[in-house]
Amino acid sequence: MAKYEAAVLCGMDELVTYVELCLGSGRAPAVLRESSELRCGGLRCCIRVYERFDFPSLEQAAVSLIFVEDGSRVHVTAIATGQQACFGRENNLKVCSEPYFIALIKGLLAKYQMQEAG
Repeated sequence: MAKYEAAVLCGMDELVTYVELCLGSGRAPAVLRESSELRCGGLRCCIRVYERFDFPSLEQAAVSLIFVEDGSRVHVTAIATGQQACFGRENNLKVCSEPYFIALIKGLLAKYQMQEAG
């Protein structure tokens, strides 16, 4: 299991949409397995669970993303679970591995912040 946390200065709708589009496309897209959105007073939370499955090896990995809106900031927690080995590779990380999912989320959030700043 691997975890990554970050805070991003942006609107939650825009960030969640950006992450959904990025994870659902590319060479090894992830499949959205479940989602939930909650509001409690001024608190807003979005949860997304993505999975990658490699048919030849029958291995899988998943990442749960929790987005919590706090004014102009969105706090993001990514928790990845799954196999440490999978058939395909990208940038020397196995595409169904926990480290790959965490590196992918880190990269997506950094790219989003750069776009927003620029």
